[in-house]
Amino acid sequence: MQPVFVSRASESSRTDSVNEIKRRVAGMTAAASGENRRPWQQIALFPEGTTTNRKCLISFKTGAFQPGVPVQPVVVRWPNYFDCVTWAFVGPSIWKLLWLQLCQFHTFLEIEYLPIYEPNDEEKSNPALYANNVRHVMASALKIPAMDFSYRDGLEFQERYTLARQPPSDKLKLLNTIHDEIGMKVEMMEDWLPMLLKRYRSTPLVSQEEFCDLLDVSQEYANSRNLQSFSKMIYTPQGEVDLKQYIYLSCLWCCQQSKKLHYLRHVFQLCGHDDLNALPEGIVREVLLLLNIKQSPECFFKLNFISFDYFLQKLQTEKLVYL
Repeated sequence: MQPVFVSRASESSRTDSVNEIKRRVAGMTAAASGENRRPWQQIALFPEGTTTNRKCLISFKTGAFQPGVPVQPVVVRWPNYFDCVTWAFVGPSIWKLLWLQLCQFHTFLEIEYLPIYEPNDEEKSNPALYANNVRHVMASALKIPAMDFSYRDGLEFQERYTLARQPPSDKLKLLNTIHDEIGMKVEMMEDWLPMLLKRYRSTPLVSQEEFCDLLDVSQEYANSRNLQSFSKMIYTPQGEVDLKQYIYLSCLWCCQQSKKLHYLRHVFQLCGHDDLNALPEGIVREVLLLLNIKQSPECFFKLNFISFDYFLQKLQTEKLVYL
């Protein structure tokens, strides 16, 4: 084997890899035409540049198509009852998949060689077009769609997925840092909450740019790591900022800063179940934990849904400690 090594993080490494592919292709072409040069073996390239869940073909890298010579597409199928080979941006680790694979009696693999694809003049001069056309041929053979989703998009999705799964306490801690950096005070937030709630009822999801406009921060701070990370923590799967999560965390932040619980009324109104704005047991447990309320009694959880008035009443009668 004579692999071509490449570092994704290095632009010069990617350029060197493309040049090496061109050099080897030129050697193969020269040897085929009768020149006295050592011929290279065929080069096997994986144009997606990563692994996926095999539900589609994502965007192809153009390195394999820059020499502008014919390619032979090869498609692979895994017709197994249990899927132990899907290793994507999120999901089981490679070690878990390896263990599951070893537990199988057998693993089927089908390899299909498609007809050699001869590029036309336009494709030879446009590697991106060439790559896309070959991708559609392979997608058709596999009977799956071709999607304009790249490796970089996958990294962005993985980061959002990881941040969104952070515990609420981490989100609240980062929000505290952001409010300190932008000079947000409890009194300001108290005046601002009615406007936020009104905006949420009309437009619950906003873009990253609209969220920064709501916070009234500079463009420089809008691009800061803290605000970018927090936005991704409260992203929806569609990549929009969920105002409900921001309001929820901001109300808890007000309670922490002021040591007053009346801000929680907004949480009950925001996340409430019925006309009483009663919260599910799980959210009440989370609120107690985030506000560091100790000795929470089981009497809180004899009801599936808890109203704000009942919540305050139990805090007072049980003399719970709020730190």
